[in-house]
Amino acid sequence: MTRLPTKLSTLQYIKDHIDFNPTIIDIGVQYETKELKTVFCESKHLLFEPVSEYYPSIRSNYVNIDHQIFEIALSNCNQDSFLSTRSLFGSGQVSHSNISDEESLNTRPITVRKLDSIIPEIQRETTLIEPFILKIDVDGVELQILEGSTETLAKTFCVIVETPLNVEVSHLNIFSERFFFLHNNGFVLWDIVDFCYYKDNLTQVDLVFLSQSFKRKLDFSPWSDGNFQATEWVTFLQS
Repeated sequence: MTRLPTKLSTLQYIKDHIDFNPTIIDIGVQYETKELKTVFCESKHLLFEPVSEYYPSIRSNYVNIDHQIFEIALSNCNQDSFLSTRSLFGSGQVSHSNISDEESLNTRPITVRKLDSIIPEIQRETTLIEPFILKIDVDGVELQILEGSTETLAKTFCVIVETPLNVEVSHLNIFSERFFFLHNNGFVLWDIVDFCYYKDNLTQVDLVFLSQSFKRKLDFSPWSDGNFQATEWVTFLQS
C-alpha cells in the first residue's frame, strides 16, 4: 500500500504492523470517526462526546462496532460545569462546543472529568486491550485533556491530536505546545496528516505521535537498520 498523508492511511499502516486490536479512546467523536471505525472495526471504541445532539447519529453509526458512549466533557479536573454550543455553518446543526464556568441562556449543565479518573472505572467493569490508541479533536482544549490523561498516556502507544497552526497560547503556538507536552510524556512525532488549507494557507493538521518504545520497532523506525534503499524514498505529489 502506498502511504498517503491521511488518517486512514496512517491508521492502516499501524494496523498492518501490530498483532492486537487496541482499545480506541475517541475524544470528540461528534457523529463518528470514520477512519478509526474502518481500520479498527474489531476493537472496542470508548466514545467521549458532550453534545447530546450527536448521540442518535453515534448510536446509528456504531451499531456494528463494540462501543461505549460517555456523555461527559473531559479536561484536567473533575467538576460540574456548563456546555455552550454553536453552529458556524448556517445549518442550525451544532458544529462546535465549549465548556464555561458560568451559566447563561445558551448553556446546559455538563459533567467534566479527567480521563485518568474515568479509565480505571471502566477497567473495573470490562477488559480494555492495552496499549491504547487515543484520538483528540475538541476545538481548542486538547492540552487540558492531555494534562488530565498522563496516567492513561502511559498505557497508550499512539496519540492523534487535531492541531491548528495559526493560534498562539502563552507565546507558544499550539503546534509547539502540544508537541512539547507529548514529547515530555514519552512520545515522538511520527506523522502529520489531513492537511487543511484556508484561503490557500495551511491552517490545520492532525499530528500522530507514537510512544518512544513503540517508535523503536523497525517498522516505525526505518533508519535503524542502517540499510538505505533509494527505491523506498517517496516524495508525495512530486511529478
